[in-house]
Amino acid sequence: MSTVQHTPPPGWRPVPDGDELHLHHAGGQAVITLAAAIPVPQTMPGFLEDLVAAAAGASDVAPVSSDHGLHGIACRIALPGATLVRRELVLLYDDGWLYPVRLDHRGDDPALLADFEALVRSLRPRPRAPRSVGHAVHWAE
Repeated sequence: MSTVQHTPPPGWRPVPDGDELHLHHAGGQAVITLAAAIPVPQTMPGFLEDLVAAAAGASDVAPVSSDHGLHGIACRIALPGATLVRRELVLLYDDGWLYPVRLDHRGDDPALLADFEALVRSLRPRPRAPRSVGHAVHWAE
């Protein structure tokens, strides 16, 4: 498993869990979850754009981007009756990959939100595979 490259906020403890990495806040008030990048088949043109557009229909949605060229949306979701009452969900994407990350927390601590926003800005896209030149071989003399 390879989670998305990122810069973790200071004071958050990493706990790997299969295809996810959980970052636990030292005060126990919050958890950031980074999932592995999800490939979107090239046979589904427009899938990522449709997903982002559908999520944008929810309330409290804003555009977001990383400092490394990923773009997408951020949503705030209240979880009624749950122990963790707030969820910040970010879906970033590029040409073929979806990068989900979320923050579950209690209340509206500005420091927790600032750490989450800094982590989202630090997300980097997956390295591109080298382009194949096919079966042609080029010779130079």
